Amino acid sequence: EVDPGSILVHENLGFCRFRGICPFTKQLKLEFADATIQIGPADRILLTRYAVNLGGGNGDESAHSGGGDDKRRRPADEARWPEGRHSRDREDVRLSRISQARSWVRRRNRVASRASEVAEKLSGLYIKRQLLSRERCMAKDPEPFKDFEASFEHTPTRDQIRCFEEVRRDMCHANCPMDRLLCGDVGSGKTEV
Repeated sequence: EVDPGSILVHENLGFCRFRGICPFTKQLKLEFADATIQIGPADRILLTRYAVNLGGGNGDESAHSGGGDDKRRRPADEARWPEGRHSRDREDVRLSRISQARSWVRRRNRVASRASEVAEKLSGLYIKRQLLSRERCMAKDPEPFKDFEASFEHTPTRDQIRCFEEVRRDMCHANCPMDRLLCGDVGSGKTEV
């Protein structure tokens, strides 16, 4: 559920503050910088919850979609909103002006175009990486490598051993360059891996 005061993004008008649902008409009240409007339940599809990364959490802090075709036919007060932390009563979010809706649409389209360009470049890069080939490493680890492994002070954890094996497999047995990100807490042994 979205509480009154939550910040939403209207697809065609921009940032607004949700002020509640009219009990008689079931219309949603949205406050913009220069006006407060009401929209019907069917137009709810144009809204997205504006979510803020507050740190921690389950990674769901990005903006969430406001609905799908199945939600268009429900009354607004019965429709479910996506879960996740969102900004309520945030004063640092500037509400959009309805009078500048064209500017919002141009900005939104420009950002979507740039995001599409970046996605296209990344997919091209990954295709090139898959087409590269290289010689494989030796089948067995040489003695100096085994000595290097044995010199580590601590006994590796199960996760470290799994990561050792996955990285070794990527580096020594894959035909294309390794593409792996190793994450872990401070002091968890990433450097050894």
